[in-house]
Amino acid sequence: MMHLDLATRTEGDFIYRTAILNKGSKLNSIKLNYRLSGTNMPERPSSMDGFAFAVILNAMKNGAGLHIHGPMTQLALYNLEELQQAWTLWKPDVYRHIDIVADEIIDKTPAPENKTLLAFSGGLDSTFSAVRHGMKLAGSGSHNIRSVMMVQGFDIGRDNDKFFMKAVERSQKFLESLSLDMRLIMTDSENPAFQDWDDSHGAELACCLHQFSNEFSFGMIGSTKPYNCLTLPNGSNPATDHLLSGSGFTIVHDGAGYTRTAKAEVVARHPLATAQLRVCYEGKLQYRNCGRCEKCMRTYLNLRAVGVDSPACFDVQPDLSQVASIRARNQCQLGELVSIVDFARNNNVSAQWLDDLQNAIEAYAPPQPRNVARTKLRISTKRMLSKGLGYVGLRRPLKALIHRAYEANAEVQSRLPPS
Repeated sequence: MMHLDLATRTEGDFIYRTAILNKGSKLNSIKLNYRLSGTNMPERPSSMDGFAFAVILNAMKNGAGLHIHGPMTQLALYNLEELQQAWTLWKPDVYRHIDIVADEIIDKTPAPENKTLLAFSGGLDSTFSAVRHGMKLAGSGSHNIRSVMMVQGFDIGRDNDKFFMKAVERSQKFLESLSLDMRLIMTDSENPAFQDWDDSHGAELACCLHQFSNEFSFGMIGSTKPYNCLTLPNGSNPATDHLLSGSGFTIVHDGAGYTRTAKAEVVARHPLATAQLRVCYEGKLQYRNCGRCEKCMRTYLNLRAVGVDSPACFDVQPDLSQVASIRARNQCQLGELVSIVDFARNNNVSAQWLDDLQNAIEAYAPPQPRNVARTKLRISTKRMLSKGLGYVGLRRPLKALIHRAYEANAEVQSRLPPS
């Protein structure tokens, strides 16, 4: 039987919460740390719901029962059962159904005003949700978004305060234009030594949202795939995200009725929203867009398709001559490229890059089993290396050191005269 406990403390302007998962002894335990900061400090959650969601896949992978030392809401326990049913069907060789018990089962009413807290990164999905609901574009179905939550420790490392604060500053004007305040949280839960991020990221994000469950009634997660191109299993999706809810606090999966290009069309109506977009995950400076990676190029084409020729979110505009060489790696990526062409054609866009993209789509060939195996081996090797560095405590410090070197080089380059 595994045991889940919670330790909290306040130091200066920070609140620290630590979820402690152990297998019967303090020597065999894993700690997930959360640091909350800002002007609106939340009370301790009245239940352990969020922390249980954060660790459930690890417990299932170990095949051990879970004893939660603290109150749980009945709805969260119902949802944990259903969530297990999904993952044991999706990955029966990885996850096993376990028994869950809690010291206390409580009922919790929603916070007053039915306020919604949006998980926000500055990416296209969360920016779309901020615009859609902040400007009441969904009519009577619009959520009452009052605040956004930005997480340090997922796309920007928990040891990289400088990059994270630059990302926060990048979105400040846009969020102020919608009268949205920020809630900041840092966590080390994204740890490959603990559980598979591809499977757990929705639950780990939901846990961060649950930290504010005494103030908000809803936590919102922006969709990554539309309903007509879902990829399952996936850690965040419209089939199971709602199962990360508890009594009084509901997790909402928003925007799956829109393709990425349709989201770009909504965002593009608002210059501040477009200018602060931060979509890059391969660039060296994580608070900016490199303009060269696959996701930067794809987002650039999303925006070109809706009539934005020089998006302000790119310091260096992507090279349209590279469109012809785009190669989708799977059917889902192919679907995203097709949506760009379809949207552009339906809106009478005519350009060489669009013809090049159409040719790239027609040249698509399903990946061969040998190539799929190579890709899986490469990914597996990278994850094993990352896990090894994580076990000896070097993964985060090395990443922080590399990022500092990248930024120092960028500052040097910015002082050089143009060639």
